[in-house]
Amino acid sequence: MQSSIRARLIVILTCLLLGSALLQGILLSAHIGSLEALADHWFTVGWSFLLVAGLSIWVVIWIAKDLTRPIEQMTQAAQKIVAGDLGQHVFINRQDELGVLAKSFNHLAETNQRRYQEITASKAQLETVIQNTVSGIFLLDAKGTVFLSNPTAGQILGFDPIADVPDHFSRLTADPKMSQALYDAILAGQPYQQTISITVPAQRVIELHVIPLTAGDRFVAVFYDISEASRLASIRADLVANVSHELKTPVTSIHGFAETLLSDNLVPDSTGRRFVEIIYRESWRLLRLVNDLLDLSYFELDPKAIEKRPVDLTEILHDVVERAAQQAKDKQIDLKLVIGVQSAITLGDDYRLSQAVDNLVGNAIKYTPQGGEVRVNLQYENNGFQIAVRDTGVGIEPEHLNRIFERFYRTDKARSRQHGGTGLGLSIVKHIIGLHGGQVWLESKVGVGTVFYVHLPSEAGKSSQEA
Repeated sequence: MQSSIRARLIVILTCLLLGSALLQGILLSAHIGSLEALADHWFTVGWSFLLVAGLSIWVVIWIAKDLTRPIEQMTQAAQKIVAGDLGQHVFINRQDELGVLAKSFNHLAETNQRRYQEITASKAQLETVIQNTVSGIFLLDAKGTVFLSNPTAGQILGFDPIADVPDHFSRLTADPKMSQALYDAILAGQPYQQTISITVPAQRVIELHVIPLTAGDRFVAVFYDISEASRLASIRADLVANVSHELKTPVTSIHGFAETLLSDNLVPDSTGRRFVEIIYRESWRLLRLVNDLLDLSYFELDPKAIEKRPVDLTEILHDVVERAAQQAKDKQIDLKLVIGVQSAITLGDDYRLSQAVDNLVGNAIKYTPQGGEVRVNLQYENNGFQIAVRDTGVGIEPEHLNRIFERFYRTDKARSRQHGGTGLGLSIVKHIIGLHGGQVWLESKVGVGTVFYVHLPSEAGKSSQEA
C-alpha cells in the first residue's frame, strides 16, 4: 500500500498533468478555429491556466505545510534536547512515515533521558566513594596535571583539593620522594607500586599505587597512609629480634652441653642417653628456628643492610650442589646441575643468595623419595638469570600454592616436623630474592614433583653469553 506522502505527491503531479493537458487542448482548438475566435480562446486559455495554476499552488502549499509541520516540531524538540531539556517529546498523530519517525524520536529521547539519569546516578555514587574513601586519590594525565583529587589526598600531602586542583602534582606535594615516585610511574606507563617515607607536611609512610587507564594518557594514583602499620611492624620485628637474641645464648648452651654429654659418653644409662639425644635434637631445631627468626628480623628492620657487589651465580650454584651432594647420595637421589650460560653476574650478597638456593635445594632433597631426581638449572631469561630447582617429590596441593611463602606455613605439619623444618625457610627465600630485585615462584603437581623458579636481574641489564 502506498504511503500518504507518496499519494499527496501523486496528487500534485496529477494536477500539473491535467493542467498541462487542458492547456494543450485549448491551444490545439485555437489552431482549428477562426481568427475571430482566437481572442476568445486566449481568454479562455488564460482563465483556465490561472485556475489550474492557482489550484495546483494551493494544493502544493497545503501538502507542504502538512509535511513540514511535524518536521519543524521534531527540529525544535531536538534543539531543546541539545540545550539540556531531555524531557522533550513530539505529539504527531499520523500513520505515515512521519508518524513512525515521531515515535522513533520519542523512543530515542526517552532512552537518552534514562541513560543520562543512570550516568548521573553512577557519577554521584562514584564521587561519594572518592570523596569519602580513606585512601588518597589522584586522576592525572601524562603531563602530570592532576584533574581530580579527594580530601584524604589533601590531608596526606598538605593541599586543598578544591582550591588547588587542577594543577601539576609537583606543586601539590612538597616532598621530593613523592614527586619523584609519581614522575617514575608516569614515565613507566605501566602498573607501579612503591612504599615511600615522606617528611612533608608530616612524617608518614605512604604506599603508592599508580595504574594507567585504558586510553594510555590518564593515570589513577592511589596512596595509603600506612604509618601506623609500619610502626607496629617495626615494633614486632624489634620484639622478635630481641627475644631471638635472648633465646639464642641459652639454647646454644643447652645444645652444646647435650653434644658434650653424647660425644664423651658421660651418660652410660641407655634411658638417660635417649633423653639427652632428644634434648640435643630439639635444641638443634630450636636453634635453627631462632636463627631463622633473626634472619627475618634482619631483613625487615634494615632491608638495605645487604651489601651488594658483583657475584657469579654459577659459582654459587656449584658450591650449593657440592654441599648437598652427600645428602642426596644418602637418599640415593640423582642430583644434577645444568648451567646454560658461561657466566651469570648479578649484583647481590653471595652469602644470602647461597642461603636462598641452599634452602630450595635442601627442600627438594628432603621431600623427594629415595631414588628420585633433583635438577638445578641456570639460564638467561627475560633480561636476567633464572634458576630452576626441579624435583620428583610428593608435590604440593593447589590450595597451598598461594600461601607457601608465608612464615610458619606448612602444607603437612607432621611431615615438616619429621624433616626438621621450621616453617620459615621459604619466607626467608622470598625476602632474600626480593631484596635483590628478583622474583620467586613455583609450579607443582601432586605425585609428579615441584619446580621453584628464581629470577634475578643481570648486572646493569647486561645479557649473558650462551654456553
